Amino acid sequence: MYRWIMRRLPVLILLVTLTMCDGLLSQLPLLVKSPSLHSWVTAGNVSMPGGIWPTFWNQHILGWSSWIRVDGISYQWTGATISTRPNMTTNTVTPTRTIFTFNAGPVAFNATYLSPINPSDLVQQSLPFGYFYADVWSLDGRPHSIQFYFDATGEILSSDTTQLVQWNTTQTGNVVYHRMSLVSGPSMEVDDGDIDKDCTLIFTMENRPDVTWQTGSADTPLPDGLRATFNAGRTLSNSDDTNYRAIRDDWPVLAFRVDLGNITQTDSSLRVVWSIGIIREPAVQYIQVQHSSYYWSAYNSTDDLVEDVIGKFDDVMSNATDLDNKILADGGAISPNFNDLISLSLRFTFGAMDITLARFPNGTIDTSDVKVFMKDVGTSRRINPVETIYASLPAILYLNTSLVRPLLEPLLEYQNSSDYKNIYAAPDLGNTYPRVQGNTTNTTELALESCSSMLIMVLAHALKSGDGTLISLYYDLLNKWANYLEQNTLHPVTVTYSNSDGESNPNLSNLALKGIMGLYAMSKISEVAGRSNDSSHYQSQAQNYSSQWESLAISSGHITSVYGNTSSWGLIYNLYAAKLLGSNLFSDQIYTQQSQFYASQVDTAPKFGFPYDTNDVGKAKSHWTLFTAAMVTDPSLRDSLVGMVWQRAVLNDTIPFPATYDPNNGNPISGIASPAQGAMFAPLALTLPNRQISGLSPTLSGKGTKVGPIAGGVVAGVLGLLIVVGLMIFFRRKRQILQKNPTMLKSGAAAVEPFSTHAVVENSSVPIPSRINWAIPTSSKSGGRIDVSTSYLSSRGHPSTVGSSVSAPPSAALGAASSSSGPSSDIRTEVEQLRREMEALRSERLMADPPPLYDLNGPSTEDRTGSDREVNSNQQLVTEPLADSLRTRKS
Repeated sequence: MYRWIMRRLPVLILLVTLTMCDGLLSQLPLLVKSPSLHSWVTAGNVSMPGGIWPTFWNQHILGWSSWIRVDGISYQWTGATISTRPNMTTNTVTPTRTIFTFNAGPVAFNATYLSPINPSDLVQQSLPFGYFYADVWSLDGRPHSIQFYFDATGEILSSDTTQLVQWNTTQTGNVVYHRMSLVSGPSMEVDDGDIDKDCTLIFTMENRPDVTWQTGSADTPLPDGLRATFNAGRTLSNSDDTNYRAIRDDWPVLAFRVDLGNITQTDSSLRVVWSIGIIREPAVQYIQVQHSSYYWSAYNSTDDLVEDVIGKFDDVMSNATDLDNKILADGGAISPNFNDLISLSLRFTFGAMDITLARFPNGTIDTSDVKVFMKDVGTSRRINPVETIYASLPAILYLNTSLVRPLLEPLLEYQNSSDYKNIYAAPDLGNTYPRVQGNTTNTTELALESCSSMLIMVLAHALKSGDGTLISLYYDLLNKWANYLEQNTLHPVTVTYSNSDGESNPNLSNLALKGIMGLYAMSKISEVAGRSNDSSHYQSQAQNYSSQWESLAISSGHITSVYGNTSSWGLIYNLYAAKLLGSNLFSDQIYTQQSQFYASQVDTAPKFGFPYDTNDVGKAKSHWTLFTAAMVTDPSLRDSLVGMVWQRAVLNDTIPFPATYDPNNGNPISGIASPAQGAMFAPLALTLPNRQISGLSPTLSGKGTKVGPIAGGVVAGVLGLLIVVGLMIFFRRKRQILQKNPTMLKSGAAAVEPFSTHAVVENSSVPIPSRINWAIPTSSKSGGRIDVSTSYLSSRGHPSTVGSSVSAPPSAALGAASSSSGPSSDIRTEVEQLRREMEALRSERLMADPPPLYDLNGPSTEDRTGSDREVNSNQQLVTEPLADSLRTRKS
């Protein structure tokens, strides 16, 4: 207990003496790269981050300690060990970096924490590694003796510091890295502090002559204590302490020391770069299929991974700088306060996602099955929470619209299976991250919200990316949800409330508005899909409901939050969806009138923003405030709303910026470091253009049933089956001949064998195909990794997409590690390979004949008589349970 108190005493003292610094964000992100790698430091003191331990988002201490030694005097810039601290002169936060500038005696130095964000490269984006690097220069022009030291405890691995940890150190030709994990960390389990138990901490540096390393006790006296060793001017011993023990038992640390000698400044060759990562394998279990992090498709081993992390630092830093400059240039057109918000929030959103690939039972990776899973960081362990994705959508669309598809697809795929019985959309995929079990509970009270959000997001993705695959694959499911909205939108009953708001009043204007936008979205989805009668029907319903809604919801010059209650009002943030989708359902007068009403309330508004609704005046919501700011017509009002949220962001606090807080005193309520803060990008997402939509199935783009294509398809199917059977017999007989005549396999054996084995385990990987089966553009790149091009560095930062064809992994990977063998196993392997190749050819054929452009700004001019609305609200779309389907697909 004494050691616990002493370790936290500097923090407790500091929190009492903090003073507010104008323009200083209250909590600064250090490294925020994945749900498991979240590190923060409290702002407010002149030596910050010296004197404070970095923490997890929930204030759990991370024992990271950083030091610089100048002419024999040591200064500590992170951590709360009693020591001399450098004087922080400035700090800067960009979308990817947090930069501190310190004076330490006769020198100054920058300490930069970089959390790379590069959604144009899924390998890089999925890497759960962040960097911190230091540059130093002399203030008096004279050379000075400079050494740096950094160590990390195992506290990032468990909130229970009595847990036993183990560690080792590996040196390769180019890097040296420590790794640490729990001795008994059960797979896919999370402790009470929301920390994954099966993580491995990786701490690495370039292996160069001026670097020494050691593992051992942090705070014990000489000769064993590593911090004392550094402060005494000694080098580390390049040795491992093999006494594995509890995290808090003499605080074992992973340490590096760098001796730069006598210098006046660092250049690129002397820059000191460390990297910390948290790896987990598997990353997620989706139903009964394990998913690995996407980056394992590009690396053979941990050695290769770590070497690339360090070796590509210059490229990563250059890309981050370009991205920062582009985002801040776009945001600067709005206001400096807005730039602060987008700089703080971007890491919230992208640091909450795991980009994954399905893993076959034999250990190989299925590069065609890309899925993104978002954790409800700061609130719960829910997976892909619909209202949070809806809030974060502007940031994801702005950075790379194509990422929306693999984020929504797990929700759609699961609900399209027989496992899911409800006739409305689910609010999430369960609450046991990283175990994705699906949500089959009765969530009627959330149904209107969830159905509307899903329809709006599917259309937004198609419009901004040009990829119609989700529409093609899940049209009937989307249609079923639209049917539900028809029956429940205009008058939401008492039990139907918005999960985004938590209200339970009947006839909520904002919720009804969202349902109307869901129907509008379905009308455009139907139009894109060639379902003209559906499109006409839903367009008519949306227009009819919007007219009725105006008479019900608008009173006394503003939109009431509850029909008929003239004194009620709130943030009608769902009007943002109408702007994002380019809907003309609501006149400009409504936006102008509502903007004028908000402007009349600004002078009496609480400091930290309007309550989101007068029915709940104790809660302000930053994400919905920014949606509202983006849709108002008055730029000065927009800036006022942004300014209110900014005031909360810079409020002196001990936890990261929350999404929901008290509007009067700023006290946090929920959503700490929530990915919902991607809503800060709402104004920028409105600048994205619509694109031509491709990737639609021919059965959707047609106007009706055609006998000729069906008959042709049957004939083609029969011929295809005969070809497959013939090839099966051919390959089987060929293998039998080769087995009887092994001399035939001379030097040309590799050319005869049609398959190769690439089991992605610790020491091997499956090569990335040139294309994947969702609409992210690709280009060849060294190492075979996918480079998902986005144009955020070009005009207005808008990503572009092309194609959605399939290229499958080598099919030998499907069977090479199977316990069964023999002709039947070979045949299954060959059939699977042929099936995949036929799918690829079919996709390429579809790509060669893209659909026409669609007018998405108003009703279609074609005849919309009749009815082709064939799916009723009780239709069961898929009869096979998803777990069985996935097992079949992966076996």
